[in-house]
Amino acid sequence: MTNKTISDFQTPGQALKHLLTSYGWTQDDLAHILTISLKHTNEIIKDKKPISIDIARLLEKVSGWKAYEWIMLDADFQLSKKIEETKEKLVERQVEVYKYLPINELLKKGWLKPYDDINGLNKQLHSFWDIPKNKQLDFSILESNNINIEYRKSDAYKNSTNEINAKAWYQMALNHSKKLKVEPYNEKGLRELMSELHTYTVMKNGSANS
Repeated sequence: MTNKTISDFQTPGQALKHLLTSYGWTQDDLAHILTISLKHTNEIIKDKKPISIDIARLLEKVSGWKAYEWIMLDADFQLSKKIEETKEKLVERQVEVYKYLPINELLKKGWLKPYDDINGLNKQLHSFWDIPKNKQLDFSILESNNINIEYRKSDAYKNSTNEINAKAWYQMALNHSKKLKVEPYNEKGLRELMSELHTYTVMKNGSANS
């Protein structure tokens, strides 16, 4: 009998490996004792298969640890694994997003809000690119040439500015422009302004009121 408690282990597989070592058993021995297949036993030991109530009751007879302790150990492990899988998906998404968007800059400027999970990130990205919620985000469209943008391309900017980032800033400008309240376009007024534009160059601070 082992002198450890089940709380000393993080997964059912770890606990079972300890039992095998303590008793000098092989996986085949354990499978025979539990009256389950060797494959099933191997999957439990590798933490690839969850502990069922029936298996937990059998393990109680083998280990001396209560069936509910086996269930709780497995539940804690499955929950932590789920959290890790969620983190992995967020990291994968961020890798893809950072390829196309200057996320850090958007966060610093407050154009994106801090997020804790992939849903929070996706929700903001849908809003940023003005994409309906029922449509999948596909950043490959940014690699197409459907938007003609001119931007500075000197050597000083070659590491911080590229075509995809330029499209991101262009989209940000579009989003911001929708929040501005401006007078309706007046072609006549624009022409009059253009005809008088040269006069502003000789005024102090470019203002007739200065």
